[in-house]
Amino acid sequence: MAKVSKSSRADRHTGHSLLLTLPEQIADAIGAAIAQSILAPGHRLTEVDLAREYGVSRAPVREAIRLLARRGLVDFAPRRGAFVVELTIEKVIDVFNVMAVVVGLAARYFAVRATEEDIEKLDAIVSRLEELADDPHCDPGAFGTAGWRMTLFLGRHCGSQSIASLLDHQFNHTAWGTLWRQTALDFTTPARRAEVAAITRCRFKAIVSRDGDRADELSREMTYVSRDHAVAALSRLRGEPNDHERLLVVSRELMGQAPPAPATAEGK
Repeated sequence: MAKVSKSSRADRHTGHSLLLTLPEQIADAIGAAIAQSILAPGHRLTEVDLAREYGVSRAPVREAIRLLARRGLVDFAPRRGAFVVELTIEKVIDVFNVMAVVVGLAARYFAVRATEEDIEKLDAIVSRLEELADDPHCDPGAFGTAGWRMTLFLGRHCGSQSIASLLDHQFNHTAWGTLWRQTALDFTTPARRAEVAAITRCRFKAIVSRDGDRADELSREMTYVSRDHAVAALSRLRGEPNDHERLLVVSRELMGQAPPAPATAEGK
């Protein structure tokens, strides 16, 4: 399993980062192993074994298991123990589809309600994403975090506390957020990062024009494309075929877009 470190890519608040606590780091490392099927469904997690593996006391391990239970990755009951819950790719697809709607709504609200100061700050965040895209050696995790910084900013400044809370919770307190913090599922090539930066700038222009419809549409498209890349990568990690029916339920073809070519190991 992945080892914990003193720092984390998790970006909890726009404008500055916070280090994850030790239990959160352990929970992320275990969560990544669950998502990649390194830890199989039904596997029992024991405090003693995990404390030994990570070189910590049992207290942070105990809290990490509680975090994993809240994220839906572990089934925990006192006196019975903690057991890994199956995280199917279909569940991951469901979350992406839901996120597409929420992020689209955040962008729509922001386009209509944002102040000029908000737009200037967003421009700086988009420019930072473009700088990262121009770096051929950019870490995919750093690029993904910059993208999430932008999404969280949209949520927190769109005038809806409900949307802000949903986005924050999704990234910081769910299996999906754990997966993104720990696994490079997208943004792994310079071409892909350039593609994201370009469509992000297009969305920014729609926001400047106060075109909520276009900002919403581009946000959903960005999320669906990222979903398809992530599902392909996760399927490869698990050694599973990438033929999930849920991808057809909400497909890019419905938006008049051609789907991306399936990612290959050589192209990643």
